[in-house]
Amino acid sequence: MSVDVTGQGELLLRIKVTQSEPPYLESFLQNGGPIDAAAAPWHTDFAVSGASAASWAKLRRRGVADVELAIPTNVAAMPVVVTAASEAGAEAGADAGTLCATLPSTMRLNACTSRMTAGINGSLGPSAAGAGSVALGTLLAGCANGGHTQIGLEYSAWKGHSATVGISGAELVWRRAADATAVGDAAPASPPPSQREVRVSRVAISTPPEAQLKTLGAAVNAVNAYNEAAWGLRKAVVCPELPTLTKPLFVAPVGIAGQGVAPLHDALERETAIAPAAVGGLLEHAVRAVLADVPDDEDTGETAFDAWLSHTSAPGIGAAKYGGKDLATATSLVVNAMVQYKYDGRAAIGAAGAAFNMAESWLQMSERTPVDANDCDGSMQLGHALLSAAVKHGASADAGFLHNVRNVLHPHYTLVGGIVGAAGAEASNVHQQGDGGGGGGGGGGGGGGGGGGADAGEDAAATAPHAASVGSMAGHAVAFMWPTVKLVDGLARGAAVAAAYAKGTNPTTDGADALANARMSAAFGGTFMPPEADLQAARALPELAIEGTTPAVGVLWNPDPEKRTRLARETKVEDVAYAKVGASIARAVHRMHVGGGVATSGTDHGEACASAAIGDATGGEHKFYRKIVELTIPRSAPLYASPKLRALDRAASQFVVAQPHPEGEDKGHVAGVSPKDIIKGSYNLLPLATLTGAQADALDEASEIAALDVMPKRSGPMILSQTQSERLRRSVGVLKTLQTDLAARPADITFSEENPAARVQYVVGLATMMNNPSSVEQFANAIRKSAVNGSVRIATIGGLAEHARASTDASAEEAGYFVTVNATVQAVDA
Repeated sequence: MSVDVTGQGELLLRIKVTQSEPPYLESFLQNGGPIDAAAAPWHTDFAVSGASAASWAKLRRRGVADVELAIPTNVAAMPVVVTAASEAGAEAGADAGTLCATLPSTMRLNACTSRMTAGINGSLGPSAAGAGSVALGTLLAGCANGGHTQIGLEYSAWKGHSATVGISGAELVWRRAADATAVGDAAPASPPPSQREVRVSRVAISTPPEAQLKTLGAAVNAVNAYNEAAWGLRKAVVCPELPTLTKPLFVAPVGIAGQGVAPLHDALERETAIAPAAVGGLLEHAVRAVLADVPDDEDTGETAFDAWLSHTSAPGIGAAKYGGKDLATATSLVVNAMVQYKYDGRAAIGAAGAAFNMAESWLQMSERTPVDANDCDGSMQLGHALLSAAVKHGASADAGFLHNVRNVLHPHYTLVGGIVGAAGAEASNVHQQGDGGGGGGGGGGGGGGGGGGADAGEDAAATAPHAASVGSMAGHAVAFMWPTVKLVDGLARGAAVAAAYAKGTNPTTDGADALANARMSAAFGGTFMPPEADLQAARALPELAIEGTTPAVGVLWNPDPEKRTRLARETKVEDVAYAKVGASIARAVHRMHVGGGVATSGTDHGEACASAAIGDATGGEHKFYRKIVELTIPRSAPLYASPKLRALDRAASQFVVAQPHPEGEDKGHVAGVSPKDIIKGSYNLLPLATLTGAQADALDEASEIAALDVMPKRSGPMILSQTQSERLRRSVGVLKTLQTDLAARPADITFSEENPAARVQYVVGLATMMNNPSSVEQFANAIRKSAVNGSVRIATIGGLAEHARASTDASAEEAGYFVTVNATVQAVDA
């Protein structure tokens, strides 16, 4: 007879771990190589399926680390049961109190490793370098009787091992709760934890229920069908400059039913490692920075920030209209303060020494720290996650600034991830680029794919050359704030086109009105519909971008020609001022929506800006974005999750942005629309593929199971190392001295067209301050030398990071900062 004791304690996995990886850093230091190849060993994270938090360790080739992980026993999809033989009826051959754990065959040990790497601006930050997974039953069996198990950590679709984790001594331990009664005891006992632990001596493996296996099989079929349909559409609706610029799937360590791939909408379910309160603090101070140079109201004396708070205090079209642009820009500032841009890929060692090989890597797991380095896909996901956190946690006025952010977004803006054809892989040097584009290499905007089947799905997700730049365009990923009503309107405009491609016949409008009404109802939550007047006003809201590779104003295009010309001239002066300050490790804030040249989509090619080069005062096009090609919403978004749309077999989470054809809706169409034509409303949205209700339901369940093997966040704020603490204090001291110097300079200097000046702004990344204090000093000296006057804003963000503690009983000290520097710089030599 056995007694179920599962609810009376916790089940622990204990392992002894080593890690082996090539000496990338040593090779770089000895032989040189590209800056991307400078990679030092950092942290390795571990978690068991369904865990709420990850544990991490610093692993080396020599020396063994002890790792202890809690095994969740309350996950319905992966039931774990711990039983003990009782005094009354011990099983044959088992002493009373012997413990047995029954584990599902799908439960796994997951691992991922990071390396300290350099971003393209030289700023150091940790970056994901590989991940792997092993079934827990396989691990325990391999380590039995003194055995050993290894896990190869792979970088996305690159099957070569980035590192290898060696595991031995794996055992399960049951730690009885302090007030639980031990089997055979007459009363509860509360000894120390070590005296409440019993080793699990027997492990049984259970198989998933037949219904779950059937659902997983249906989900695999749905993924294959989705990929075939998506690639079929994109072979017909092509972006000529980048024909393979599409992203239906991404590679995952486990993925749907263990197949190693997942729909892209799952990647947008990623949550940030930054706590909600810290998200609110970052966004608040970023909005303050965006509005820093806006003058106070002449009549009331109200500051621009107080006016922003007032206009966004309640949800509705007013909050969306007033606060949208500033929020998009502010979010771009936050993302760039947190993410140090680097190309996707990992270090390698070749015959000539250190090298770097690019390979696309979309991650569903949260960033390991708030300052992880990543490519544009990671910065896009962070922008999406920051605002998603506001929507999720900002419903109550007690949520502080998150409430204002939510009011701007909900219900009139939908957060989407965009695949874009851009002038280069990243935008940090956009003020130096000619109209032919710049950048190149890197990127993260998508990859092409072949036809159907699981292997083709993997190809589509990761193995195509996403970074290639063709005809002055490179793949790029961007987060967007898209007006909800305009998503639905775009789908309505594209309905006949989508029907034609889906059926291979002339388009039909049968059921189009019912579908449009269902989408409109779903998009606003299914139970609430804004008044018609608000919907009409929402159609005037602009689509807004959250650029993650350089801090930038969120506007895509300004429809006012006079303002465009004025802004283009001002931006040209700004670019001269930035050039005068010179290159630095800080991130310059840019207006990219003016100063660009030729419009590449739509039928209106006659405007004066059509032939303008970047930087030309008449240029009205976007400097960096060439074409917006695909949009993706998360799996939880109403346009995919709505029961009404699933009942119509029209669940969709990805949409192709297509140019309207001047000869009619049943003609050939081209994917990719310029920012100008997006703002003008000259675009159709076509579902990349649609799922039936049954397919979507099966895929949702499989995605929830797959999410159990996505590495969870670490618990608590980031804790700096002693070295990082010392460097951060040094950097903050440098910036405070700069603030004092700038404040002492005269503020009433007069400038003119003959003696122009620009107000430029920089974001100083948190990772930069933690790891690159000498570069912060160089930047401060450049500002001190170039600026006529200026200001430095140093905001402390609670709960973001903590300094290293001198002792275990020392009090926590905040180490999270958001820093911006504003400076007035003459655009000509004095």
